Amino acid sequence: RRTKSDYEHSALIWHQVDVTDETQVKNLSQAVNSIDWVINCVGMLHTPNKGPEKNLRMVEPDFFLQNIAVNTLPSMLLAKYFTPLLKCSGAPKFAVVSA
Repeated sequence: RRTKSDYEHSALIWHQVDVTDETQVKNLSQAVNSIDWVINCVGMLHTPNKGPEKNLRMVEPDFFLQNIAVNTLPSMLLAKYFTPLLKCSGAPKFAVVSA
């Protein structure tokens, strides 16, 4: 998300990070002392120029790889860097919602 959410809660801290950039994810994990939940809600089904594929003939490798980079890679990077912190929590949660 390019803009900060309007939702606020005393136990919630928003961080704006490019979760496809490993360095930014690593830096964020190092800036956090403890964490109970990681919620990654990221997903891309289409772009202004490309719609979702309706059949196999529409699959284009570059667009498919772009989807993997946005829909899958961030979850792996977040798990890689936040699992050690979550292991210290009494009730850890790692949630992913994606396209």
